[in-house]
Amino acid sequence: MKKIVLFAVALFIGLSACNSSAPKKEALSNPSLQSEAQQPGPVLKRVSLEVFQEKLASATEAQVLDVRTPRECADGMIENAQNINFYDDDFSAQVEALDKNKPVFLYCKKGGRSSQALKVLEGLGFQEAYELEGGYSAWKAK
Repeated sequence: MKKIVLFAVALFIGLSACNSSAPKKEALSNPSLQSEAQQPGPVLKRVSLEVFQEKLASATEAQVLDVRTPRECADGMIENAQNINFYDDDFSAQVEALDKNKPVFLYCKKGGRSSQALKVLEGLGFQEAYELEGGYSAWKAK
């Protein structure tokens, strides 16, 4: 019985290894599959302050989005940011007016609302968005 179990495990591992390498070999020999594999998909993610600053500095057409309330924005904003209050009834409609093909850099006070806003952007088909981990509090503390 022990030999049968060992054989089954070895067979499973062997078959798994064969299946995982087959597409790679096929992609290397088929140029049409190579281009599909290399095409980037949407990039929507939460990033550290350092990565946020780096990406923002290197972006040529950045859209900076502050999703805090106007009262919170009175404490200060990231340069060139536009305020669209996450709590507004028409938040999605306001965000949809942004260019979906240009990178969006979004933040709130600490990261709660901006993570929800990132999901809204994803649902609307935005291609590139970076949410600031720690929000404006992290930016201000730098």
